[in-house]
Amino acid sequence: MPDHTHEFDYVVIGGGTAGSVIAARLTEDPDVTVAVIEGGPSDVGRDDVLTLRRWMGLLGGDLDYDYPTTEQPRGNSHIRHSRARVLGGCSSHNTLISFKPLPSDWDEWERAGAEGWGAVPMEPYFARLKNNIVSVDEKDRNAIARDFVDAAETALGVPRVEGFNEKPFTEGVGFFDLAY
Repeated sequence: MPDHTHEFDYVVIGGGTAGSVIAARLTEDPDVTVAVIEGGPSDVGRDDVLTLRRWMGLLGGDLDYDYPTTEQPRGNSHIRHSRARVLGGCSSHNTLISFKPLPSDWDEWERAGAEGWGAVPMEPYFARLKNNIVSVDEKDRNAIARDFVDAAETALGVPRVEGFNEKPFTEGVGFFDLAY
């Protein structure tokens, strides 16, 4: 019987965004071997995963771990938070939403003890993650979401943001940037 045993320097559990970034960084050293173990299938050729407008159909399905959120005193309670069971993880499942935390959030983390996690020291790391991150194309904008954005801007005076990663903002409404 053939021996199918393999040894690796590192084993990364989860082929989502974080696992993929860690595996890629580890393999920058050509002498390092890495195994990535993912609990779900590949997203290649999966229109149900890769068609941007269909992402809500994935919620609660076979590619979703379907974790509930914990009740919060100021909102966002009882919502379904999709956690993908697919190679590519939530970046595949959640439409590749990509946004940089506000500089004040980074700086608050650093003040709370996360040394080196301030806005200035983190910028080069965030820049390394970028992969064609752009504003959502008009053809991919959901009509109902567009109505919410328009209403927030016109009825409430909330500033419209096109490109949440372009410059820091304190408030705004718009479509999140995606990595198409």
